[in-house]
Amino acid sequence: MINIVFEGSTGAGKTTIINKLKKIYEKEYKVGITNDIDRSSPLYKVIKKMFDENALVSLKENFNTLRYETLVQSADYLYLREKIYSQNNDINFFDRNYSSIFSYQSVLMDKKIENSNEFMNKVLSCMKSGEKPIDLMIFFDCDIQKSLKRSEMRDNRKYSSEEKNTFKKFNDKLKDFIRYNNSDYKLLIIEDDDSMDNAIKKIVKKINEIIEDKKKSEEDKWYELYKIDIEEFEKPDDYIRYKLKYKKMLVKKIIKYAKNKNVIETGCGTGLTAGYLQKIGLNVTALDLSQKVLDYAEEIAKQSKIIAPCKYEQGDILNLKYNHNTFDVSYSNGVLEHFNDDDIIKTLKQQMNISKYVIFGIPSTYFNMNEKMLGNERGLSLKEWEKLIHKANGRIIEETSFHYYKFFRRLLEVKKWFKPKAFWLFVIEKDN
Repeated sequence: MINIVFEGSTGAGKTTIINKLKKIYEKEYKVGITNDIDRSSPLYKVIKKMFDENALVSLKENFNTLRYETLVQSADYLYLREKIYSQNNDINFFDRNYSSIFSYQSVLMDKKIENSNEFMNKVLSCMKSGEKPIDLMIFFDCDIQKSLKRSEMRDNRKYSSEEKNTFKKFNDKLKDFIRYNNSDYKLLIIEDDDSMDNAIKKIVKKINEIIEDKKKSEEDKWYELYKIDIEEFEKPDDYIRYKLKYKKMLVKKIIKYAKNKNVIETGCGTGLTAGYLQKIGLNVTALDLSQKVLDYAEEIAKQSKIIAPCKYEQGDILNLKYNHNTFDVSYSNGVLEHFNDDDIIKTLKQQMNISKYVIFGIPSTYFNMNEKMLGNERGLSLKEWEKLIHKANGRIIEETSFHYYKFFRRLLEVKKWFKPKAFWLFVIEKDN
């Protein structure tokens, strides 16, 4: 079963594209669809009446029924979700899911309902209960003014300035919610300048990739990803030189804190940093979940003149089986952004137990939602990372940032001139 969610502002064109995709895939697969207002739901008449009377459901102050309306929409979503699950489809297309309900109702409740955050978080927890994995989230990042005009034409209605402002807040909240939670799914952005045909091509390509991925083991997926990356270069050492250029600051920090020269890389992948540190005299353990990837990393290291084989161990960074302070430094680069909050906190706690210092690099908010290599990397803000470190009982010793692209490339990206550097780097230890 593949579950795909379509999200975006009203009037973004989601429903039209979903119907076209259904025609494409139902020739070969059993396809199910839910709509944000679905006639098959027992609550259809109630919800339709709510939206017919007011595009924003409840914006009135005289009799605030926001809690009731939120629960009605949540119950409607749960009914439709369980219904489509029970059909045992090969592919499920969700026209919106809990992301919209949470985001939209949170905006409406803000400053109107006491303890609204607590209420909405409980509702979200309820809606997520029993949720099957989302394989792909497709977000329509459209110009809100254009979307609202299309929505007005479609529904033959005129939005007030207050409604338009509220819709904009909805869209911003929704985008932020998806950004923060997308460690749980791959993310595909459909941009405003994508034609319908181009959007469908993008989505079909991604769905076909997911279908093929389902046939492979998790180990094979990562192995192939790394292998493709390296084979783009004439020789592995060319790839290694290219990648190490962007790891200079990380390497410098590891050397600074590895007093006894014992370090572990958690989530090493092809192990380039581990191999380089081993080559210059550190005692390195390279840990990864995939034995196949580790075997490939060792093979590359044996052929290289730049890096050397180290100690390769198969293991899970969420279940580290080493004694207290086995290492001076536990480090990672481009790993933690793929995990949700709870797992980040869990692994940081474990890493601070097995090592004196934890050093990790992650992409910053320099990268847009549509610039993610794998689609599930979360571009959290500096404050959000600091909060996670604090929740893991960590103390920040050093906090710095570094660029990825060369100066002239960055100079051309006018819209990013005032954004932070591309990567953040933290050195932390356990806060006693």
